[in-house]
Amino acid sequence: MVGMLASCTESNTDSKVSNDTIPSIDSSKLVKPKPLNVQDTIQYSFKLTEEDKKLLSLIEKVEPGFSYMEVQKEYPTLKGIRPESSKDYLAEEGYTESLTPIAMLAGEAKWEVNFKDDSVYYHFFVCQKNEEESKKVFESLTWYFESKYGSSSRDPLEEENTYSQSAAWKLKDNSTLFLKYDLNNGQLFWGRRIDQAL
Repeated sequence: MVGMLASCTESNTDSKVSNDTIPSIDSSKLVKPKPLNVQDTIQYSFKLTEEDKKLLSLIEKVEPGFSYMEVQKEYPTLKGIRPESSKDYLAEEGYTESLTPIAMLAGEAKWEVNFKDDSVYYHFFVCQKNEEESKKVFESLTWYFESKYGSSSRDPLEEENTYSQSAAWKLKDNSTLFLKYDLNNGQLFWGRRIDQAL
């Protein structure tokens, strides 16, 4: 019995785990996890497609001061320029615009780019939806822009005498990115401006 115990003890102490049997790991070959894009984690009320997000990026890409040709470089199918608000006297003062229909947000939006002496000072999108869809699009666009630019400043929503909701972000060049939802007719506006007037 003692002999058996001794042999068991000997075999236990004699059997050592060699480090050579553990496979070595080359840490330089480890694949690092891709950082999660916060935009991809948002559950949008109104689903934004990859194409929608690409078109929404025009807000950032088309900067104040861009010429017509620079805007067209960002969006090649941009329509030609005409007098702003179709008023010749404004064109004589250097104010022109380009108005381009664009398929986005499961429908159509119009992109208006305003120029003063061939220099962008204001551009925005406008689209019309029914009341339910407009609310969802407004919420989704707010979340989308907040994921890129941080918290927005918003108009308080009061049930009495309320006709719109809006959100705004101050960008690094002191231009303003804005989002507005007209509660009366379901129109949505979003864009970038130098001046403060909507």
